[in-house]
Amino acid sequence: MAVKRMSDIMPVKLETLKVRPLYPHLFPQGAYKKLIYHFIGNPGTGKTVALAQIASQISREEPLLWINTETSEWMVREVLDRARAKLENVMLLDFGQYRPELGVAVGNIKEFEGRYVFIDSITAFAEYEEMKIRRIVDAIFRVIRARKMTAFVISQKRSSHNDPVEAAGGYAVSHLADVNIVLEKELINKMSSRSLKEKFGEGKLVRMIWVDSSKLGGAVPTVKFFEIREAPLGIDIKEG
Repeated sequence: MAVKRMSDIMPVKLETLKVRPLYPHLFPQGAYKKLIYHFIGNPGTGKTVALAQIASQISREEPLLWINTETSEWMVREVLDRARAKLENVMLLDFGQYRPELGVAVGNIKEFEGRYVFIDSITAFAEYEEMKIRRIVDAIFRVIRARKMTAFVISQKRSSHNDPVEAAGGYAVSHLADVNIVLEKELINKMSSRSLKEKFGEGKLVRMIWVDSSKLGGAVPTVKFFEIREAPLGIDIKEG
């Protein structure tokens, strides 16, 4: 491997992707393409819904690869159909009934001719090998970056972790991703913060989303509240 002079490296034209829920609430100018977007959260926070919403908009114009490790293939179809994705433009690599295989996933990403890949969830590839998660995730991300693809991946967060960007396997995925987006939910009760109780009242289930880190910037550095919309399936970020 040769050392290069920085001035000899050709700059990359930064194109933006204007899809909800990333634009305009989280990225006012649009999200940059050719990056890896990492969605982190506990079960039921809306991660898969957010990815389905993004996939729906992209699928109307271009093909995409969806790698499923979490549920049955018919459930993936149902979620994407409810989000009104153009299903003929969605290629599914399904590990829902099998142990996810790194080599198979990497091979399919290499062969896929499109520019977008979705993985729900990437931490499932290290379900039995959490000590090797950095190597496993790095192998997938290297192929995505080499092919200049835009990726949206999910990590399952464990409720015992206090840091919002620490998922199963620690910080490996967060460190390697270009953008980390956190989703959380809280049932407002007497132990909740005063501001949340005054804003929503006790007994209300509140959902929150924010960009924890973005290597190229461009993100709004504040917590946004959102609701899950049933038809078409997606998340609606609320201002204020």
